[in-house]
Amino acid sequence: MEIFDRTSVIQGDDQCRDGHYRVKENLLEMAASEDGAEQKLDPNAAISLQAQNPTTLGEVKVGSASEEAAGIPAIWNTMLYGIGDMGVMRAPEAFLKINHVSGFDCQSCAWPSPDKHRKERLAKDGFFYLPNAAKQRIFKTSSGKAKLTVNPIPKHDLQPDELLLTTIRSHDQFNSTIYGLDDRYRGIFQGRRVIFLNPLDIKAMNLRAGQIVDIYSHFDGEVRMAPRFAIVPYAIARRSAAAYYPETNVLVPVRSVAAKSNQPAFKCIRITLAPSDSREPLHFSEKDIEHNLDRVVPRLPNPLG
Repeated sequence: MEIFDRTSVIQGDDQCRDGHYRVKENLLEMAASEDGAEQKLDPNAAISLQAQNPTTLGEVKVGSASEEAAGIPAIWNTMLYGIGDMGVMRAPEAFLKINHVSGFDCQSCAWPSPDKHRKERLAKDGFFYLPNAAKQRIFKTSSGKAKLTVNPIPKHDLQPDELLLTTIRSHDQFNSTIYGLDDRYRGIFQGRRVIFLNPLDIKAMNLRAGQIVDIYSHFDGEVRMAPRFAIVPYAIARRSAAAYYPETNVLVPVRSVAAKSNQPAFKCIRITLAPSDSREPLHFSEKDIEHNLDRVVPRLPNPLG
């Protein structure tokens, strides 16, 4: 693995603050105090530290990934989480208020927004069903049929030591809002600064589970670095990698976007890895790693046959 001269690398802790930090910095620089002097943002102030991507590993552990994502088992598991956070009395009370008139909802998730009649519909029916036109085979096109396009699969000519990184969310995360440090779907607990790799790639790169590495991205001759990620063996395709965002946002330059949508290429990042000199490897449970690698993800039957 190639180790880069850090003086030529844009580092995540340094020049690559996330968007929240930049917005606050720009707003404060534009604002003037009463005497006309410009206000500057102290990078060590509490408001600044809250807006920076976390760089500490915490007490990250690997455990058995949960098998439940829907149905009664998922409701039961969610209730257990609620009891753990709110107690035996408050958790059921909160669950009974979800998507009810006298309770609370997830705006634009439980129903489309705006909907002037949603309260009346909830009062009448007691629940709200979000219609799915495609499920009913309703397509609002000139022909009344779905319009599909065929697109070639892009080819990525990776260098021998390169991987293709995709960024993902954890279970305890909604968009960029992080509610907790657990990801029960993937068996990650008490931390988020991990990188998922295929076990064969880990062996080929002479790395090991729990080893701390720095991630380097490569785009248009520019190298960026996100430090201190623990390696987790996972059932992922060869030459692929996955890590949580916003911790890895620093790896994507503003110019790296999808060809037509102009969206940041957070799902397609060329990276290399280098051992970090910051701390010793973590000790993950080999039993839980094997369980997560071998578990069979259930598939629903195809209703169309």
